[in-house]
Order: sequence, then C-alpha cells, then structure tokens
Amino acid sequence: MGSVMIKSDQENSKQAVQAATRVLKKTIQCVLTSPANEEVSQLLTEIHVKLMGISDEIVINHISDFFESGRVPELVILKIIQSIFQSATKDYFRQFSYEILQKILSSLSLVKTDNIRLEYCELLQSIYRTLIYFEENQIQINLEQVQNVSWLIFDQVSKDWVTPQVFMIQQYQSQVQVLSLIGFMCQFVQRDKLERSVERLNQVYLSVLKVRSNQMRALFEGFNKFLERLFILDKYFYENIIKSITVSIYDFFKNPIFSPNYPFDENQLKYKNDLLSLLQTLSRFNIDNCLDLFINRINSKEQVERVSCLWICNFIISRNFNQISEPYKKQLIMQIQNLQFEQDSEVRYAICEIILQFCYKLKEGEQNQVGYDMKALLFYLFQQVAIHDREIEEYGQVRANPYETTLSILKARASKILQTLCSDQWFDDMIWPMAIEIINNQKFSPGLAHIFKQRQLKPRLQILMLPLLEYYYLYKYLTFFQNMGLEATNFLPVLLKSMDIKLPTACFQHIDTIKFYLQSKRQPDEYYEDRVSSIWKQCLQAIITYKELNVIEEDFNAQMSTYLNSPALKLPIMKMQAVLMSFLKNQETIKFNLDKLFSICHPEYTNQTINLNIPINEPEFTIRQCVADCFGYIGERHSGLVFDKIKAILNCEVVQKKNTGSFKDSMMSMFQKTSTDDSLINVRATLIMALGSLSRFVNLNFIEINILPNIMPFIQNEQLTQSLLVSLENVSKSIEKQLDNSEEVTQQFLYNFGRYREQIMGFIQKQKTPTIRALNTQNIQLRLSLQPLDFQRVLQQVKIHLEGNYDYENEQVSQTFSNLYMLFLGSTQIFDGDSNLNVWQQILALLNQIKNQDILLEGLQKTMQRQKFKVDQGYKFYFRVLLVLLSLVYKNTGSKRFAVLMVEKVLLSINVYVDIYQKNDDDFNGQLITALFDKLQASESNLFINELHNILLEDNMDESLTGFAQLLLFIYKKGFQDFEKFITILKLICKKSFESNYSLYIVEQLNKLLKELAHNNLKETLQGLLEQQYEFPVNNFSKLFLKQISETKSYLVKSFGILTDVLNNPEDVITGNIGNYMVNASLFLGQLMYDENTVLNDLIPKSKSQLLSTFILRFMTCHEIQLQGANQAVQSAIWAFQNFLNISNIEGIALQIFKKLLTEDEVEDGVSEIMMIYGKSATIIEQRKVFDFIQDFTQKQYLTFRLGAVIIIGQFIKTNKDLPNVEFYVELLTTLINFDRDNSEKVRAQVANGLGGVSYALKKIKQEESDIQIPQDLLQKIFESLIQLLDDAHETCIKHAMLSLQNLIYDIPNVIEFIPQLLLKVIANFEKQSVQIRISAFSLFSKICKICFEKNINNDYILNYLRQAQISIMLHLVDDSVQVRQICKLSLENVGEILNKPLYLKLSNGEIDLDQKVDHLDENEKIIFSISINFEQEYLQLYIQALLEFCKSPEYSIKGAAMFSLIILLSFREVNESRQKIEEVCSEPKLKWQTKQILMKASILLTQ
Repeated sequence: MGSVMIKSDQENSKQAVQAATRVLKKTIQCVLTSPANEEVSQLLTEIHVKLMGISDEIVINHISDFFESGRVPELVILKIIQSIFQSATKDYFRQFSYEILQKILSSLSLVKTDNIRLEYCELLQSIYRTLIYFEENQIQINLEQVQNVSWLIFDQVSKDWVTPQVFMIQQYQSQVQVLSLIGFMCQFVQRDKLERSVERLNQVYLSVLKVRSNQMRALFEGFNKFLERLFILDKYFYENIIKSITVSIYDFFKNPIFSPNYPFDENQLKYKNDLLSLLQTLSRFNIDNCLDLFINRINSKEQVERVSCLWICNFIISRNFNQISEPYKKQLIMQIQNLQFEQDSEVRYAICEIILQFCYKLKEGEQNQVGYDMKALLFYLFQQVAIHDREIEEYGQVRANPYETTLSILKARASKILQTLCSDQWFDDMIWPMAIEIINNQKFSPGLAHIFKQRQLKPRLQILMLPLLEYYYLYKYLTFFQNMGLEATNFLPVLLKSMDIKLPTACFQHIDTIKFYLQSKRQPDEYYEDRVSSIWKQCLQAIITYKELNVIEEDFNAQMSTYLNSPALKLPIMKMQAVLMSFLKNQETIKFNLDKLFSICHPEYTNQTINLNIPINEPEFTIRQCVADCFGYIGERHSGLVFDKIKAILNCEVVQKKNTGSFKDSMMSMFQKTSTDDSLINVRATLIMALGSLSRFVNLNFIEINILPNIMPFIQNEQLTQSLLVSLENVSKSIEKQLDNSEEVTQQFLYNFGRYREQIMGFIQKQKTPTIRALNTQNIQLRLSLQPLDFQRVLQQVKIHLEGNYDYENEQVSQTFSNLYMLFLGSTQIFDGDSNLNVWQQILALLNQIKNQDILLEGLQKTMQRQKFKVDQGYKFYFRVLLVLLSLVYKNTGSKRFAVLMVEKVLLSINVYVDIYQKNDDDFNGQLITALFDKLQASESNLFINELHNILLEDNMDESLTGFAQLLLFIYKKGFQDFEKFITILKLICKKSFESNYSLYIVEQLNKLLKELAHNNLKETLQGLLEQQYEFPVNNFSKLFLKQISETKSYLVKSFGILTDVLNNPEDVITGNIGNYMVNASLFLGQLMYDENTVLNDLIPKSKSQLLSTFILRFMTCHEIQLQGANQAVQSAIWAFQNFLNISNIEGIALQIFKKLLTEDEVEDGVSEIMMIYGKSATIIEQRKVFDFIQDFTQKQYLTFRLGAVIIIGQFIKTNKDLPNVEFYVELLTTLINFDRDNSEKVRAQVANGLGGVSYALKKIKQEESDIQIPQDLLQKIFESLIQLLDDAHETCIKHAMLSLQNLIYDIPNVIEFIPQLLLKVIANFEKQSVQIRISAFSLFSKICKICFEKNINNDYILNYLRQAQISIMLHLVDDSVQVRQICKLSLENVGEILNKPLYLKLSNGEIDLDQKVDHLDENEKIIFSISINFEQEYLQLYIQALLEFCKSPEYSIKGAAMFSLIILLSFREVNESRQKIEEVCSEPKLKWQTKQILMKASILLTQ
C-alpha cells in the first residue's frame, strides 16, 4: 500500500512538473521575442533549478528543445543550461552532457562575438566540471563518445578562438576564459591528439603569463588542469616545459598575500589559493627545482620578494617534505642561518614558522636530525622569544609594512611555537641539552620558561637533574632571570619527584612562598632568602644521596668563578657556598673557606695576616653583610668553629709600615679593646655583624656568654653604628624566637640581660632617624622590661612605627610590627590617665591603621593567637573590633585568612564558637549571627546593630558591603525587633552599593534580603517607603524592593492593593503629608510595572480596570491642593501611567494628551480624551468593571474624585453608541443625572457634557432603525436637566448644556412643550460676555428656529420671541468675534423661514440688492441696513423699543449697530412718536470711537 502511495505521489509530481514546463515554454517564447530583461532571466533560471529537484529528466528535455543543433541559442537559454549543470550532478546528466556537447559543436563555427564566446566557455566549463566529477567518483559515462566530441571541440576552439597576436592586443577577457576552458577539455582529449597541441598551447600560455592583469585569476584553474594532464602523460618528457612555465609565473609569487599577516581580503585569498594550487601541481614534476627557485631568492634585497619566498618555502616543505632531497633541505637551513641578523619582523616571523615545520616533519618521519643544524634553528627561536621588554616598549607596535607584523606579534608567536615544542616529549632530547648549556644566560630566560613549563622528564634525562639542582636555585636567581622564575619554581617539585626524593612538607611550603613572591612581583628580602636557602639545604641533602659531598664541592667551586663575575649573582653564590660549607665535616676545609670568604670583603686579609700597607678601599655594606651572613650559615652546624675563626682573625698579625705586632692587646678577645683605630674599623664592623648573624643559629646561653660580651664594649662607637644596628637586630630576633621557652635557662637569661637593656635602649634612642632595625630592637628591649610600661611611652612607639615609610612586604618590617603588637597585647599594663584603656580600643586603633596592609594584619593575627582576651568593660569597642575584622573578611583580599582567624579569636573571648572553615561567606555569616545572638541579650544585640550602622557610615567600605548585606540578612532571619533601625541600615547599604564599583555583587545579595523582607514585612516596608521624601526617579532601595515584589504574584497583588488604597482613599492617611504619600504611591505603581515579566503579564489583564481608574483619578487629584504633594506630582503620575500603558497594551494616547494633564485648566480634557480612546477599544465587561470601581468615588468629599468619576461616566456614554448593553447604558445616564445639582460647577459642567453624549446613540438608532430604544422618560429627564443647567450661575455649565442641547434637540420626544422655555433661556445668553456662550446660544437658537419651522410652530407667543431675537441677531453681525458674526449670518435663514421673510435667505447667502449707494459699508453693515429698512410696519415700534434697549449695551460695537439701525429707520421709515426718543439717543455726546465710526457711516447715508 505504501509503495503504491509513493508511486502515486511521484506520478503527481511529474504531472505537475510537466504542467509547469508547458507554462515555462510559453513564457520563454515571450521572453525571447521581447527585449532582454535581466530580472526575468534570473527568475526563469531559479525556477528551472528548483524544478530539477523534482524531475530532472522532464526539465532537461524541456530546456534542450530550445538549443537546436546548428544554431546559436539565446543568452537566456545558455544561462539556464549553465545553472542546471552547476546546481547538482544528477545521473541523467551523463546522457545530457553528451547531447549538449554535440549541439555546441554544431554551432561553434557560428559564434563570432566575445559575449557569446564567454557564455559558451562558462557553459562548457560547467559541463566538464560535471564530467570530471563523474570520472573522479567512478560514475560510468560513455567515455569514448565524450572524448571524440571533446577533441573536435578542442581542436576547433584551440585553432579558431586562440590567437596569441590577437590575445596580446585585444579581446583579453574572452581569451582568458577560452584558455581556461582548454585546460578543462584536456582531461578528455586522447593522449596522442593532445601531444600534437602541447607545444603550441605552451607557447600561448607562456605569452599569456607575461601579461600582468587582475583578470588573470580566471586562467589559473584551467591552466592547473592543463598541467595535471601533462603530469599524467609523462612528467619527465615535459620537464623542460615545466621549468619555463615555473620561471614565467615566478613574478606572480612576488606578492605579499602569501603572508598570513597581510591584511585579509576575500578576493585576494582566492587568488592566493589558486596560485598555491598551481605551484603544488608544478612541484609534482620536480620538487627540488621548484624549491631551488625560491631558496635562491630568499636573500633578495626586496622585502616583499624575500618574505614571499620564505612563505612559499614554508608551503612547499609543509606539503612535500619527504619528496625534497636532503641537499635542498640543508640548503634551506643554511639560507635561514644567513638571515639570523635580519631586523625585519615579518622575515623573522616566517623563519619561525619554517623552524616549526622542520621540527614536526622530522618527528613525523622519525628521521635522525644528524646533518641538520637544528640546534642553530632552535637557538634562533630562543632569540625571538628573548626579545627584550625594553625593545618591545620602544618598537613593539611598529609594523613591517605592508604586513601587520610587529615585534610584539613576533615574540608572541615565537613563544607559542617554543611552548608547543616543549609540550611534546619527542623534542626532549633536542631541547633539554640546549637548555642546560644556556641556563646561566639571562638573555634566554623567557625561552627557558617555556621549557620548565613542560614539567615532564623522561628517565633518560636523569643525567640532567643534578646540574639543575646544583646550579639554578640561587637566592636571587629566580628574580634575576627574566620571566623564568615562576615556571622554574613550578618545575622543581616535578624534578624532585622524578628523582624519587622524599622531602619534608616545609620544603614544599617554602616553594609556595617563592611562588607568591614571584606572582606578586615582590622584591626579594630576608624572608625570601631564608626560604630559598632552606630549599637549597634540602636539595643539597638530596644531592648527597647521588654524589659524594666533596665531589659536589669541587663541582661547585668550578662553577663559582662564573657566578662571581655577575654582580647580581655574586652575593647569592657566596651565601650558597656558605650553606654548602655547613655540611662539610673537615674543619680545615671550613676554616680555609672562611678565610677565603672574608678576603673577598677585605683583600688586606691574607694568610691570617692583615696587611695595612696595601691600598684599602672601604668595602660596600652589602658585601660586608653578605660575608657576615655566610659566617652565620656556616655557624649553624659549626658555631664554635666559626666563633673561634672570628677570634683568630682578630688575633692575627697586623702589618703596618714594615712593623709587625700582635693585634691582641691584653685580653683574650679583641672585642674587649675600645681603641678607635680607623685602619681596623672596617674589619671590626664586619666581625660585629658576623657575631650578630651567628647569634641567629645559637641558643641563649651562647648569646649570653660569647656574643653579647663581645659586642657591648663597642656600643658607644659611632663609627660602628650601622654594623651594631644589624648585629643587635639579629640578636633580638634570636632572643624573640626563644622567649616562649619556659625552661629555667630562659628565665635566667632574662634576668642577666637586664644589665645590657638600658645600654642598648640608650644607643637606639640616639639615632636621629629611626630605622627599622633600631625599632625592631627597641621593641624587644621594651618587651624584656621587668616593669609595666607607661601608656604614653608605648603610644609614642606606635606613632614612630605607623608613621614610618616602610616597605611592608619586607619580612623585617613584619617582624618589627609583630614585636610592637606584643607591647599592646602582652603582659604590660597600659593606663590612660585614671581609667584603664580597654584592650579592644588598643586593637581597634591598630586595625584602623593597618587594615589595608595584609602583612601587618598577618603579624597582628599571630600575636593575638598568643593572648587571651575577655570582655570586661562593655561591648561597645568589642563589637567595633569584631565588625572591622568582618569588613576585612568580606573584602576577599589576601588578608581574609588572617581576619577570619582573628574573628575566631575575638568570638572565643565571649565563649562563642564559630566554625571558620565554611565553604562560603553565607554559611559563615549564618553560623556567626546564630551563635552570637544566642549569647547576647537584647540590649547587647541593639548595641551590635548600632555599631554596624556606624561602621557602614565610614568610607572605604565598598568591598565589604556584600558581606554586610549577607550579615544583615541573617540578623533579620534571627528576628531582630527594631524594624526601623533595620531598614535604615539596609537603605544605607543600598545607597553605598550603587556608589561603588562592586554594585553588581552587592545587589545580588540585597535581592535575597529584600525577597525575605517582602515575604515577611511587605506592608510595613511599603508603609515606610511611602513616608519617605518624594524622589523622582525612584531611589535605588525602593527600586530594588519593588523589583522583588514584581516577580512574585502574591507580593504584587498585595502591593497593588496597598498602593491603590493610598491613592483612592487618602482620607484614611492619618499622619504625614497626604500628598507625599500619594506621589510615592503612584511612583511605586509605575516602578512595579517598569520591567515586564510573566507575573505582570498574567496579573495586569485582571487588574487593568482598577489600575486604569486609579491613574485617571490620580491625574485629577494631582491638581487638588491637599492631595497634589510634590511639584512634579503630575509628571510622576504620567511616568507611572505610561509604564502601565506599555504593559497593558493600551495604545493611541498621544504625547499631546499627556501635556494637557500637566495643567489644571486642561486636565479634564486630557482625562476625557484618554477615556474616549480606552472606551473605543474596551469591551462592555471591562467598562462595567471600571464603572463599578468608580461608583464609590462619586460620594467622596474631595472634588477631584467626583469630577474624575463623572468624566469617566460621560465618556462611556459617548463611546457606547452601539448600545451593546442597554441596561448598563441606562445605568450610566441615571448615575450622571444625579450629579446635575452638585455643589461644584466643574462637576455640573461635565454632567452637561456627558449627557449630550446620548445623542450618538440616538442617531445610531435612527440610522439603523434599531428596535433598541432608550426609555422616553429618561430622555425627558435628560432634556429637563440640561434646560435647568442653562440657568446655572457659571458660564462653563451653560456652555456645555447648550452644546449638549444642540446635539439632542432633534431627538428628544415632546420637544415642542419645551420650546418657549428653551427660547427664553437661550435668548437670555445672547448678550453674555463669553464668546463661547454667545456662539453656543446663537447656534442653539438657529436649531430651535428650524424645529419650529419643521413642526409648524407659529403661535404668536413664540413668534414674538423670534421677532425680538432677530434684532439681537442683526446687531451681532458686527460682533467683535468673527465666529459670532458668521453664526448670526447663517441664523438669518432659519429666522426668515419661520417669520416668512425670504429677504433673510438672500441676505444670508450674500445676495444684497439695495437702491441706495452703500459702497462705504461692509457686507454685514449692508445686511443691517437692508433688514432695518424692511422692518414690518406693524411691528416697527416693537423693533424700535428693542433697538433703544440695545443702545444701552456695554459692548460698543453692539451699541453702535443699534444706533446705526435707528438712524436708518429715522431716515428711511416713518417712526412717528419715536423720533424724539431716537434723536435723543443718537445725539449722546460721549461716544466711543467704535460707536462713532459706525454712526459716521450712517451719516453719509443721510447726505445722499
């Protein structure tokens, strides 16, 4: 069944394709008969290609019909066929290819133009690409047929279309395409036939290659096919041809594009790839000849040629390394060596790449590198890696034009290559021996760093380990050799492990310390030196297991001279020799080397004699101290021997002026001599320091008996001050290390030391500029004091320390400060006046000074660990210390570990235990607050919170804010009672976070806290935020809190309720500024809807009606003094409302509407327009929700609430003209009518406006003849209400009432009953000062007249009103308002109809026909003239009485018009008894200019 369906689908598809081809055939025929259109041709091509995917056979047969044999087809047909061949390689093409080739052959002789030749060439190339695809993929084709027809085409094209003479002059593009095509056709031309044309084609190709053109790329692909065919025929036979071709195309390769550092261009990249493909084909004939051509040009003077040849050589060896003969490989290496001094960075870059290729090719072939000078190549690579940083700074960004290569790029690439090679174990034997040879050369240390980075050793490299261990771990070695130290240090554990040596843990800790120094780029100091020396000792012990100690000594001495020649390494090697000597057993050897070391510093000392006759230069202090340190190192295991050697040097003979004598005076020790012999002062200084260095490695008993008695006699010698400081510091350090020993010998030493203490203190205090050595010693002396220290003395000591400009990373400085801390935290009793100084105050003072120095904090931590603390004087300073330490913990700097340990110590003082080894700060803070608050009482907890607030007020807390936010979260969870204080601290953290550079991390933590706050104290928090001073935009704390609320539905619903309640029920706000509450509430609502999310998207549709009503009412209350709040109350409400509109998809509210909301005069219009827009799109259900919501606001005491509610109801009346729900509509009208007697004129005006909206519904009913009806009694009530409003004292109400009546007057039932009353009230408004009132009154009067005419209402009562009214209309033709004049002119027509005066109709239309000359009058004055002279005689007295009344009008234009009319009557009509009255009125002496002007026009008429 399935196969039948598939077959059916296939048949249907074929039928569809056949139908499509029939349509296409007609289309193509039309196209062929019309002018060429490129777009149509392209469209046809795309259609055919798509149809090929359905049924290729039908499409091919269809299009082949347009290619007739013996006829050149149109271009569009050629393009379609070409696209078909390019689109895919289908099986049916096998037959179609041959068919098309035959048709092409039949029409070749007819092709004469270059355009058609180009199209033929492109088509034939597409065909032959398809055929080549068939052949390469072993798809069977009739090869014999193809070869036969191909030869015929080939022969004709090569003879007729290729003419070298023509080619060189013209028709360039078509000739290039032809030659490219020939290359493709060669693949299907028999060998014997092709050979006959090779020579001729070769000459043509060579002639072509001499032309340099951008169009040459089109030739390369076909030319490459031609060469591939020659290679298959007989590569040796055509070798000479290939040579000539290679030479001919060489110039093409003198191009910068072969460098990867040349600016990238896609077209050039294709050109480059075509050339390289061509080169690869040529190299298959004879790779050596090809390579030789480029090797010989490497030394060219032209930069581009030199660089190109290097990159071409790199390409050739990467593709054909095994085919290249050995001599040519060596020749290439020699040429590279000739370029070792080349300065061009691009040349050097290319050489590095060639070196990489050589290395990998040798590895791939596992070839023996004998015969290749790979050592020289690697040396060159090391040179590039070792480019000096100073050279990089100066020239690192200079480009090697036209390439983008710089020295920086070169060094980076060379480093990457070397690192790549080092990571491959195959290169060990090649690189490691070389590294051993150059390991002492500082220049190559960057390259050595990559070798050490490998960190892997093979067993066969065991022979290399001992030299590494013996010679490269020096004191300054790792920092002296550029860029190598860190990797060499990382390599050491691997080296030791490979030797299967078990070392103590301390050794690896020392290695980590060295890493820290190198990573932080700290300068080596004494601490660093001790660690390196310790490692060296461990290494020596390891070496001893492999070598005899005396052999090691011999090897070391053999190398020592090399190091001593380096100023930077001279001192470290001396110290290392001293460490080595400490392991020796032979005392004579040790003594000999001690003499040798001493003579380095003092050349006058030789053979145990001091010769003062030779010139003596004072040795540098660093060398003198180094010699002293060496004595100390050797004395670690041979203290007695070293001390004896010092005495021996002091007791040696002194040669001076050919006299000899004993250096010894009368005592056994020279140090008992107080002579100040300048010639011997340097020797004494060195030996004093040597004794100090020796004291570091001996016990207290040795110091007491041997060291101090020999130093103290010289304490007053100013020439020995510096040496004494160094020596006494070393003595102090040694004492400090042994002070904690409780043995009796220590106590005895402290007692005996008392006789030196004051002497040492006096010596130190004499120093004008306190040095770190003096201060360190002074600290020890103070600690050794037997009496309590005075506070002022210790305070002075602290000041001296903290104000000093020290290198805090120096270990000596750290030790000095540790000793200082002991003065505060030790057994000393410190007093400040009469009261004790709290120990926490001491710690706090120290912390505030050193909290930014990790090393000093480490010293304080170690000192605190040795003490016991307790809270015995209140918690204030205790909490302060704890919080300062926590701030250091939260910074996550290097001091965190020490700060955590100090926190633990501080908490233990009140028996609170916290596991400090937590995974993160969250766990740490949680456990800390839980344990602390369980221990503290309520008052103490409050004190802790107060101190937390105080510390957050300080500056430089940015880095700690994240941790304090976490801490505050756990305080909140713990149930802290003072909610107001909690919020204050939270706001402070939030404010500081946004001012810091760490706001992202702090805010993340704040969000967690705020989420908890929203969950537990949403109402209280919002209440507090509403009370705060108004800020626009919302402050950051409020913004974050509201953001948390908006992401949870329950929080959002509750918040909407709280905020809208504030806006809608301000009378419930008992305390505070009501307006400020309402401004904040609107802002918060807007902020909640600022960022759209799924919670809002779900909630807003359900709350849209209530929120919309709330905002509309807020716009109104913004203009009520009691409720408006800040100056920008409206702007904030608009901003919030816009956010609501964005998320609720209410559209169409223009910016102009929002501008109306800003002013009290226009806010009603703005709100009306918003509700009109909403009402048009809202459903009746949505409107009902709004109506139900605002019902309660109609009874509010605040005017603006009632006014807003009335506006909303009025707009709903206007927008519900279709009456989708009559009951709802009636309810709207009924509700609105109830407000027609409201005590506010604004409300009454909006009632009048809203009631007029019923006219829309009435018109709709009439137009559609709908069965839906509005109750007649309700309409009558509406009409009565509007008529009543015409008597309102406020013009705004009158205006809106008349406008509504204009709309309703035609649709109100029983309107005739109201006409007299309506006329009376409307006419009364003709003379109102308000232009709008007059306009509305005349408009409404006009409609009343029309109704009276239509209803045939012509009783005398009404007609009498109309006759009086016509006088007012006539006079207002000269009203100051243009609109009033226009309306009055139009009203004449309606008045004329009911009064049966056709003249009025003509006058209204501008048809004025007068016998008198009235050219000096304007149009309206002419109308007044015409009406006046045509008054009915029977009512003339009535008109005159009315005109006389208008002469009393305060409006000068109306008064003038009345007098004008009276003068006309006086002149042209019989006025009888009224003449005297008219003359009296018109002769009034004091008239305004406007009145006089119109009277002058009347007087002109009288003169006619």
